[in-house]
Amino acid sequence: MFSAPRQVTCPYSTILGDTQKFESNLVGGAIFSCRAGMAFDDSDKICACLPIKGFTIPKDACSGDLLLHFPFDAHFNDVTCRHASGHVYGSGVVRIVNDTKRGKVALFDGAARIEVPFMRNWFQDQHIRGWTVSAWYKTHSTRPGRGGIVDNGDCVDPSTFYLHTGNGHTGHTPRVVAGIDTSDTPTRVKAVAGVANDGRWRHVVMVYDGHSLTLYVDNEVASTSVMPITGFIENTFNPMYIGFATCFGRRGYFRGMIDEVRHITVYVT
Repeated sequence: MFSAPRQVTCPYSTILGDTQKFESNLVGGAIFSCRAGMAFDDSDKICACLPIKGFTIPKDACSGDLLLHFPFDAHFNDVTCRHASGHVYGSGVVRIVNDTKRGKVALFDGAARIEVPFMRNWFQDQHIRGWTVSAWYKTHSTRPGRGGIVDNGDCVDPSTFYLHTGNGHTGHTPRVVAGIDTSDTPTRVKAVAGVANDGRWRHVVMVYDGHSLTLYVDNEVASTSVMPITGFIENTFNPMYIGFATCFGRRGYFRGMIDEVRHITVYVT
């Protein structure tokens, strides 16, 4: 469910003369943009893009229902007309490398992540009742933890959607976990499937259709949420993370390769 933003110093500042753009105070002044109809509030209490009063957000005219697409062919940015930027944080590195099977992919060393500020406050007033996230991943990691493929929360302002892989804890079976939090559910609903961390490329898709959450692995239904789920996806003030599950701390970093991350604003089966 919705929770208030953390009471910390806002790491971004608005750009003078353009309230839709904001600048990072942490990474050499990188500039980001809110989506159409939103302006950035850099107060410590808000620190997020908020809807402009009286502005009607137009329906997506960019590429149908595809919201974001990160192919990792040459950079870490989204390639739709939204131009959502991705930036690397952490003590390690993320690199674009050439994989013999998939071509250019993002390689995560287990100590760094990609952050996408575009998703901060994105679900505000959107009432999204259909949501699909897909990605390819490959990992050999057997260390305890939950490597985040995609996540948009932390332990204070919880995730409203995520895809994780990993053991969870020592001795647990390797698995893929999809989770979602909606306006009608008191807690996040999960779909869990056992998937070996055997160094093979896996295609994972989480689909919320307004009634249930389904997890697909390699084009097969792997798991469906046991708990019924309805309502629209809750908002969060966090950016989106690729390669990191924040609540697991250092054990939440993904180690391996990720490719072709897509977000779609309807359910796809």
